[in-house]
Amino acid sequence: MVTRLTSGDEVVVPELVSLINRAYVAGESGLWRDEPPGRTDAREIAEAVRAGHMLVARVNGRIVGCLRTRPLDTTTTTLGLVGVDPAAWGGGVGRALVDAAEALARSGGATSMQLELLVPRTGTHPDKERLREWYTRRGYTVTRRVPFEDYVPHAAPFLAAPADILLFTKPLTPTKGV
Repeated sequence: MVTRLTSGDEVVVPELVSLINRAYVAGESGLWRDEPPGRTDAREIAEAVRAGHMLVARVNGRIVGCLRTRPLDTTTTTLGLVGVDPAAWGGGVGRALVDAAEALARSGGATSMQLELLVPRTGTHPDKERLREWYTRRGYTVTRRVPFEDYVPHAAPFLAAPADILLFTKPLTPTKGV
C-alpha cells in the first residue's frame, strides 16, 4: 500500500532516512572510495514530509520503500530519494511507488516525469544497470548525461572512479476519463 505523508507523519522521518541511506549504500557499493556517504538527512526528509512530497510503501504496516516527488516546473515533476529495503528488491515495491508518483504528478497537471541515476563513466555497475533497464522498461529515456563533478562538485572527490548522472524523462499521458 502506497500513501502520501503529511506534516503529521514526521514521526517516521528517522526511519525514512535510515531506509534511504541503507538502499543507497547497497545500490552504490563500489562507486565510492569508502562506504557511500549518507544520501540524505533528517532535515531534508522532514521538509519533504511537511511539503507532502514523500510517498511510502508499507507491507504489513512496515515501511519498506519511499520516494520523494516534487514539481520541478509547471509541467515536470521530479522523482528522487527512491529507497526500497534491499530485502524487498524485486517484489513490486518500486513499481508501486513509481506508479503512485506518476499518478500524483499527472493529477497535479504534470506532463512529464524526470529522475536522475548515478552511473560509472566507464564500465558497468550491476545495480545501476538493473535500474537503468527497469526505468527504460517503464518508459523513461535518457535525455542527458552530465559529469558527476559538474552536477554535485562537493561529492565528486569521494567517488572511487569518475561517474556521471543520467537524466531520464518520461512523458505522462493523461488518465483516460470514465
